Amino acid sequence: MAPLLKITDLSLTFLNDQDPEGENPVLTDVCLELNHGATHALVGESGSGKSVTALSILRLLEESSRVRTSGRIVFDGRDILSLNQKELRRIRGDRIAMIFQEPMTSLNPVYTIGSQLQESLLLHRGMNKSEARAKAIRLLGRTGVSQPEYRIDSYPHQLSGGQRQRVMIAMALACRPDLLIADEPTTALDVSIQDQILALIKDIQQEYNMAVLLITHDLTMVHKIAETVSIMQQGRIVEQGRTTTIFQAPRHPYTKHLLDSVPSGTPLPCKDGPDLITLSHLRCEFVLKSAGNGLFKRKKTVIKAVDDVSLHVRQGTTLGIVGESGSGKTTLGQCLLKLNNSTGTIT
Repeated sequence: MAPLLKITDLSLTFLNDQDPEGENPVLTDVCLELNHGATHALVGESGSGKSVTALSILRLLEESSRVRTSGRIVFDGRDILSLNQKELRRIRGDRIAMIFQEPMTSLNPVYTIGSQLQESLLLHRGMNKSEARAKAIRLLGRTGVSQPEYRIDSYPHQLSGGQRQRVMIAMALACRPDLLIADEPTTALDVSIQDQILALIKDIQQEYNMAVLLITHDLTMVHKIAETVSIMQQGRIVEQGRTTTIFQAPRHPYTKHLLDSVPSGTPLPCKDGPDLITLSHLRCEFVLKSAGNGLFKRKKTVIKAVDDVSLHVRQGTTLGIVGESGSGKTTLGQCLLKLNNSTGTIT
């Protein structure tokens, strides 16, 4: 069987309008294959070309930059680089979907997450608005967003970073794509939710025979879910093969360097010192409003973002605040700076 995605000798250069000779080559002779239902990981340090490779598959770089591209990107027998914009729009968000790394900049701040989730369902699945809304609520619930029937009417800035990332994942999975490009899909999520999201992606992958191109620097994640892996350095793939083989017997010096960089330190001992800041019975609440079915049917729900928190930080020490996405960590920090209204005492 032919691979679902085959990239051959892909090279890409950013062009400079002010300086015709100021070209910046970012990809050089990239080759990789991805079969139906398989997971391939693209691994490398920041700036190695991982995300540019992913964006090239959907030709999204052409929307914001002047680029020169050569090589072939064949998806299900069709060369992506030869398609016109109308043909590309039929594929984007439907047969090929992408989870972007920065949900705050990828989500539109002036639209609710519900309207953005429903867009691809209305466009590619022909649903009416009520069907699309019901489907969007189910998707939010599956990806771990609490109270999805209320959150669906929220704007991106009203959600935590982890919740925004889960919205992005729900959007990508909405049309059950043949190929899912996941660019750091769990960056903003805590460890427990990471496992849930990865399990969700694997479940849907197996159910619909979906291929996954995983872009990450998390070697533990790669070892856990990817069958094959490509190691990128300075726009080139320097090593490629089965994940178990690469991890057990790396050949390229850069691959060895990445594997040797996995943290394995010991925790620092606790220090003692005078109290610098003390929180007593701190509380912070938000009221969410849902549009309901009419002008006089608006629903309200109270979210206790911070509920009776007391703690103290000693001078010269570091206190870690740990919890899952949406547990109130960031809100607590904002309360310390009086960026959110709160009750209790801060001294």
